[in-house]
Amino acid sequence: MNRYALAALAVSAALVAMPLAVLADEATDTFNSLYGQKLKKAAGTTDATDDVALAAELLTAAKASTKQTGLLTLLCENAYALGQKAPAGYTTAAEAIQLLADKVPQKKSDCQQKLLTMYQRQLDGSRGAEQARAAELLIGLLMGISDEKADASDFAGAASLAENAMRVATVAKLPTKDIQDQLKELYDRVRMDKQIAALKARLASNGQDVLARAQLILLYVVELDNPAEAAKFLDASSDEAMRNYVPLAAKDIKSVDEAACLGLGEWYQGLVGKTTVTRSKEAMLERAKAYYEAYLEKHTAEDLSRTKAKLALKNVEEALARLSPPEDASTWGDLLRVTDLAKYKVAGKWEMKDGKLTGGPERQARVTVPVIPDGTYKMQIKFIRVGGSGEVAVKLPVGAEACHLVLGGYGGDTSGLETINGKRADENETTVRQPKLTNGQEQTVDVNVSLRGKDATIVAELNGKSYIRWQGAQSALSPARGWDLPEPKTLGLGAMDSTVIFTSAKLKMVSGEARLLQENRDEGNPTIVVQPRHWNQPRWRGPTHWGRH
Repeated sequence: MNRYALAALAVSAALVAMPLAVLADEATDTFNSLYGQKLKKAAGTTDATDDVALAAELLTAAKASTKQTGLLTLLCENAYALGQKAPAGYTTAAEAIQLLADKVPQKKSDCQQKLLTMYQRQLDGSRGAEQARAAELLIGLLMGISDEKADASDFAGAASLAENAMRVATVAKLPTKDIQDQLKELYDRVRMDKQIAALKARLASNGQDVLARAQLILLYVVELDNPAEAAKFLDASSDEAMRNYVPLAAKDIKSVDEAACLGLGEWYQGLVGKTTVTRSKEAMLERAKAYYEAYLEKHTAEDLSRTKAKLALKNVEEALARLSPPEDASTWGDLLRVTDLAKYKVAGKWEMKDGKLTGGPERQARVTVPVIPDGTYKMQIKFIRVGGSGEVAVKLPVGAEACHLVLGGYGGDTSGLETINGKRADENETTVRQPKLTNGQEQTVDVNVSLRGKDATIVAELNGKSYIRWQGAQSALSPARGWDLPEPKTLGLGAMDSTVIFTSAKLKMVSGEARLLQENRDEGNPTIVVQPRHWNQPRWRGPTHWGRH
């Protein structure tokens, strides 16, 4: 055995050897009574085969003990220690420690460090294809932790981890473009944070520093797309356009009158030239697009002003198309392909035929989509309501919480997110009354779920037009009543008093990872399959999202 295996063995042996006075904890007593002798027996042999077998046994027990935190911790940590003694146990060790991270959040950081150590050891001790695989595992984990740090606004820490991933990829001769793209964005954010800190220091020293104030406001408005924060620094010395438009931009777009919408569209379109950062240009154009669309919805008269807005909107859409490269189809995962109705139907009548999913017509007919997105993601759903007049529902995991996107509910003309602070889609700030869903017509819904620390932004488009936008604390969200699914972190689809054909459902991770849910038939419990890359993608990640909401 090598020194790492001996160290892991010492941990397991210590659990057994400790006096009961020290091990007064009931979970520890239970663990020792069940597995103490087996651990001793495994420790007494030099062959790792029995260690790996015991690791698998402990993992199986852990999956059945997810509600008993103390016992689960002991089972997973010992399964990890035993499993990593031989290559045959690496998958078990990784799955055990991932299970612990998922079920005991306070252990997540420690679990990540254990996995980093394990993958680095595998990388150092392997060659050829095995080394490349170990490198992929290590890079995937490094980039996943980097995403988490970026979500928490620790961009310097995120960049450091991405740099480590770049070094591993370079040595292993793996593709580095995704990591390079990520690093460029992280370096930009680190640079901006330093600029903001310096400008705030100047203002703290001299509140009359007009140039510092103007630069700070512009940074927040353009580079970070955060007008609410920019508004805090406005004063009489600020540019007139900033004084007029920044407070309006910080408001819900639905509360802005039509004249202001047109002005904001023109203003944001003009701000594109104030930055050289592609993502910031996209943010300004997206803002302009949303305001022009809002203006056209409010201003229905076919006059010169409406024609001008239509042309401006067309120019904005063309500019966005030039900035955004064509989507790589390989980065999108097919959700319908992995939805096995024999396992994941929850309520109602469902049928999968020719790759299309048909559900309904009962109240709250629903199905689990067995994918858990952990991070920022995009989702596209295409559906046709072919009967009835009820709503279509899409369950959206949002960080630690979840909610439902409700389309065409409450009489057929209401859409929104449900629930927000306990309020339904027809009574919260996301309520949209039009348009009604037309039976027989395919609808395309594009959803972006962005995470930043404990906050989130959810943006939905219907048939290519801005539809719903919400920003707030993740804790404000909860799933819609009656649409519950067995696993709270999965995606889901549903139909209310109607028959709906889902012709397509796709997912793309922007940051973080998506994992596939699989059923453990022996224990009757769901288990998460650990994968180093996104569940249905050949690459381990995409570019991080920024803090713009």
